[in-house]
Amino acid sequence: PERDPRVTALRQILSGIAALADSADSGTVASARASALAERVLRVDPSAAVLRNVAAQLDSAATAIAGSRRRAAHALLDQAAIGLTASLRADVLDAPRPAAAGDGNALAGALTDALRRPRGGP
Repeated sequence: PERDPRVTALRQILSGIAALADSADSGTVASARASALAERVLRVDPSAAVLRNVAAQLDSAATAIAGSRRRAAHALLDQAAIGLTASLRADVLDAPRPAAAGDGNALAGALTDALRRPRGGP
């Protein structure tokens, strides 16, 4: 199956947010990582309001990190992750569903039953 490039990009960004939140980096390095994640979010779809909000939260987190406000930065990273997860969930739920495995089995069973019936039977 083909992978949706939007979903793949958003998952990679979500992974980056989680890594940043768990990182011991502080100051300039972590702030630059948060800013880079914000830019990546906007590159996925700049017209999506949810993603613009996520990018703004990441940008605010970058500012909080640069100002040594780790608690505020973590709260903003959490909010960004929640918003990104909601967007991913909506993308995945909107995707076409593959046929259920049981659909083919039911048809095969009905065909087998029909072939086993004597000719002219119900």
